[in-house]
Amino acid sequence: MLRLDSFASPVGPLTVAERDGRVCLLHFGGEVDAARAALARWYPAEPLEDRACATLRATLRSYFEGRVDVLDTIEV
Repeated sequence: MLRLDSFASPVGPLTVAERDGRVCLLHFGGEVDAARAALARWYPAEPLEDRACATLRATLRSYFEGRVDVLDTIEV
């Protein structure tokens, strides 16, 4: 199952996707349709749902607050 999320950040909108708990897309911008198209090409048989990636959001929030080490905790 793919999860797609888009949210505001200090560098502008971010669009992210997770597959099996791992980040499979990070897009700087809010072009959700472009992200959907890329995911459909990369994972054609995988179902996609729009749902907040809460853990990833929290990790990126910590990063933008200055804790750059948290990027090492993100599974890709």
